[in-house]
Amino acid sequence: DESKSVAKEKKKAEEETKVVAKGKKKAGEEAKLVAKEKKKAEEEAKFVAEEKEQAEEEAKFLAKFLEKAERRNMTKGVEAAQAKAEVAKKATKKTAKKASTKAKTVAKSTTATEKSPVVKKASTTAAPVDDWASLAESTLKRKTVAQLTEYLTGKGVLSTDGSGKSLKKAELLEAVKSL
Repeated sequence: DESKSVAKEKKKAEEETKVVAKGKKKAGEEAKLVAKEKKKAEEEAKFVAEEKEQAEEEAKFLAKFLEKAERRNMTKGVEAAQAKAEVAKKATKKTAKKASTKAKTVAKSTTATEKSPVVKKASTTAAPVDDWASLAESTLKRKTVAQLTEYLTGKGVLSTDGSGKSLKKAELLEAVKSL
């Protein structure tokens, strides 16, 4: 009987060893699975960090782009004002030149004939640059809706219709011509 009980205990110990071995194997597999999941989570974290860095770079790029665009717009506004000032300067020079030329021709004609003591006075004031109604049609058509609206507002003319919508360019041009 003793040998049977020893054999039973031995068999029981072997089974327990097998169970322990299976448990170790299962624990090893679970450890590998946990390691894989950890590695996957690290890769995802790295990917998210790269995406975040890329988004920050894009935001910086867009900020620089917007800043350049704003500077360009400001420069264009200054250039436009300078161009308008030059046009006004040239217009006054041309009218002054025309007036002096006219005065000289009038003076010559009065000295040549001397019969008529009436001397024609030269016109020293021409249409100012602010008077857009006197501009040529093609020049007016080159004005933007914003410029036309600003001009009409400055002259005290409404640039909106009854419902509050901005007038179309053709209507704005007609309003300028009617001044």
